Amino acid sequence: MVVLRKWTFWRNSDRALDQAADEVVRRCRRDVMDRLRGSELADRMGAAELRGYVRARGADLVDETIGELLSCRGLPETLRPDLTTLAIGILIPHVVHDVLGRPLVGARKQRVA
Repeated sequence: MVVLRKWTFWRNSDRALDQAADEVVRRCRRDVMDRLRGSELADRMGAAELRGYVRARGADLVDETIGELLSCRGLPETLRPDLTTLAIGILIPHVVHDVLGRPLVGARKQRVA
């Protein structure tokens, strides 16, 4: 019964999903930045190229972090796709800003339909 209530709360709460995605980003942002620092290419990339690079290089870290979060909170795996979309959408502008030293124009959190 408790798991069902957690599931109902999480499924119906955009705010809770946003908070979980923010936590995922907090946990893995530094690791993504470490990967980028190890690549000389990142310093020469433009914003669009860097976004794709972050999406590709950070995907496994985001996925791993989401798995840990779902496991420790006892949440269902069915939340993984929504959390992944939100977390990547939040992570990319943060990392691009860190690398380029300027905000990514038009960056917003992506809302999951």
